[in-house]
Amino acid sequence: MRVLSKKNVVVVLLLCLLSACSSDEEKLFKAIEKGDILTVSRLADKDPNFIKYGKDKQGRSPLEYAADMEQLDAAKVLREKGASYSVNEEEIFKTVKGGDIKQVKRFIALGAEVNAKDKDGWTPLHAAALQGHTSTAKLLIAKGAYVNAKNINGWTPLYEAVLLEHPATAEMLRKHGGRK
Repeated sequence: MRVLSKKNVVVVLLLCLLSACSSDEEKLFKAIEKGDILTVSRLADKDPNFIKYGKDKQGRSPLEYAADMEQLDAAKVLREKGASYSVNEEEIFKTVKGGDIKQVKRFIALGAEVNAKDKDGWTPLHAAALQGHTSTAKLLIAKGAYVNAKNINGWTPLYEAVLLEHPATAEMLRKHGGRK
């Protein structure tokens, strides 16, 4: 049998303490970063208040962190477990119009409604079609946007894409069942 020296005992104790000090909150953020949905779900169940009110070192909630890490499945689990974030619908319209697909993904992860309508009945998909942002339009459709939503004039996103001569966007909308 081998006897450990005092130095080795101290090292072993420090390692044990460090591993024990890894909090559930730290584990949650690591699980989010890795996309480990099972661990995210388990830790969210263990401490539902943390997913609602907890913050990382940069002041982000677990849901904001998941959105920033583009871990959309983790964000979905967190929302299902009670995490929420108030997304101003005007922000998503502005972001879609600007063509910032990364920010659009972030808003969707935070819970933005892809079928939100403004006072004129425009949806984010209308905005993407209007600007010819094909990739953004495709993302919105993949996340549940209604392809044939009509604004107050009865115009669909496909109508907008054709009217403003965005053939790639129009073709993609047709492939997803878009009608004028």
